[in-house]
Amino acid sequence: MNKETIYVNLLNEGTTVLKPVSAIHHHDNVYEITVAEMPDDDEYEFPLGSFVFVEKKSIDNKSALVAVGLVNGDNHN
Repeated sequence: MNKETIYVNLLNEGTTVLKPVSAIHHHDNVYEITVAEMPDDDEYEFPLGSFVFVEKKSIDNKSALVAVGLVNGDNHN
């Protein structure tokens, strides 16, 4: 499984803020967030260890993988 950078939305920022985090690609568009630590002052939409679906989106005119939803227990293996 490959580690890659995906982006996760920060909550309660007043505007859209996406932060890069490390994640392991499991299959298709499913990733597991594995960043070593998430700063206490940031509130991430998906916490460390979450299995998330990602979509390709444009960030600063570059293609990036953005977490868009949690995977239920049956879909991450």
